[in-house]
Amino acid sequence: MSGRIFQNVVLQLKENTDRTVGVIDGEGIVIACSELSMIGQRWAEYVPVVNSAAGSMISSDGKTFKALAGWGNQFDYAVFAFGDNEVSKTVCALATVSLNAAKAYYEEKHDRGTFIKDIISDNIMLGAYSQDALSGVALVNQIQFILQMLTMGVGEGIVVLGAQFWGKRDTEPIKRITNCGLRIGLVISLLLWAAVFFFPHFCLSLFTNEERVIAEGMQYLRIICFSYPLFAFTNILLCSLRSVETVRIGFFVSLSTLMINVGLNYVLIFGNFGAPRMGSAGAAAATLTARAVEAVIVTAYLLLADKKLRLRPRDFLRLDHSLFKRYLKVGLPVIISNGLWGIGTAVQTAILGHMGDDAIAANSVASVVFQILTVVVYGAANASSIIIGKTIGQGAEKLVRLYAKTLQVLYLLLGVATGLCLFLVRDWVLGFYVISPESKQLASEFMMVLSVTCIGTAYQMSALTGIVRGGGDTKFVLFNDMIFVWLVVIPLSSLAAFVWGLPPMAVFIFLKCDQVLKCFVAAVKVNRFRWIRRLTD
Repeated sequence: MSGRIFQNVVLQLKENTDRTVGVIDGEGIVIACSELSMIGQRWAEYVPVVNSAAGSMISSDGKTFKALAGWGNQFDYAVFAFGDNEVSKTVCALATVSLNAAKAYYEEKHDRGTFIKDIISDNIMLGAYSQDALSGVALVNQIQFILQMLTMGVGEGIVVLGAQFWGKRDTEPIKRITNCGLRIGLVISLLLWAAVFFFPHFCLSLFTNEERVIAEGMQYLRIICFSYPLFAFTNILLCSLRSVETVRIGFFVSLSTLMINVGLNYVLIFGNFGAPRMGSAGAAAATLTARAVEAVIVTAYLLLADKKLRLRPRDFLRLDHSLFKRYLKVGLPVIISNGLWGIGTAVQTAILGHMGDDAIAANSVASVVFQILTVVVYGAANASSIIIGKTIGQGAEKLVRLYAKTLQVLYLLLGVATGLCLFLVRDWVLGFYVISPESKQLASEFMMVLSVTCIGTAYQMSALTGIVRGGGDTKFVLFNDMIFVWLVVIPLSSLAAFVWGLPPMAVFIFLKCDQVLKCFVAAVKVNRFRWIRRLTD
């Protein structure tokens, strides 16, 4: 991890304290410090001191140390503050909050690489092929999104429960929880595969009446559906690794398969190097191949390189029924919540889909650009869940409250930065797509709306799914999403589209209004701190 990430945070802390603050790595080298002259110094004598503290705060030779998240047998990074009194301990604790968040966001950003890879490989490259192909694949991706949300729900259940066990340094239950999650995830993926494989036209006709678009989508769907079990398998295993703060493997997996996916897309979509010109089907074949490689890499890592979980095939032979019930109590609300959100998003796409091909293409482009730019936001939510869950597992409730307050400020800053970036790049990005002028105009308008609502998304989603759900209160997020999606967004947008006859831009505003409205609920819920639950007792 780059020391620049830590140095930027340290310099911000310098403005608010008179104490020298910095970070050392596992070899004792000062890699970031508010006193620039100290960077590069080697403090090897403090390495065994910090390791002996087992992740707790410790003082030595007039300095206070605390290892950052990720401590195992040996710390990777540790915060230090000059002094050994209460003021120094407070400064060290505050620095740890900020630096842990920076570290987690950085690593989660890379873990979201698989998501970006799929977007770049299929959406953007098909956008340069034809508008019908882009629109057809965009509809198929709504089905994929339902699977993704359900799989994420299964995985988040593992993270919420597993992170608390990790806080207690008890990995055996995490293995059994992963077993539970894998079984559920594979069942979900196989059921969805069966539905789209045997009834592809029916599934796509739910989103649009445009037969050209449906035909392109069916070419893609008939192949990509075979990747659904692989997708579920890989992502649930990555979630189990995330619960013990192993996230860099996600970046390596994405980097390894990105070249495969993009390379095969170039060959198979456009018919280069003597290959047949397959269009949508070529994109599907490329993605299927990439996901197979992902599954192999993650499996190999778990068997050969992982030193935390030490998962083995025998761990999946027996189901721990008592832990399965505990997992369902925590995870089922998350799975249902994510599933309803995924279905709700698909319904929203269907509303726009029945307003014409231009609306489908515009929504696809705008949504993709929005998702790329909000990768860090999603990473913030996932990272927050791990930080909060682990800290609760350690029994440090005061630190949980401090984390929650600090993280909310970071969420708002991320939202403002993302919204500004989206507003500025919208027209430049549209130049990559071969779509009609009407679609481009609509896409630009949609992105203008998203540049505002993403501020709300960054705050409320990270606060509710990261802090509240990570703290153990999984049912609240379920009920909150049900109310806003199914009682506010879908009824209002349906009326706007099919009764009031409003244009797509107005309908899109109704579709995204919950992202702002949820902020008021999130602010009240988080700051009442009634979501803190110890799930491992």
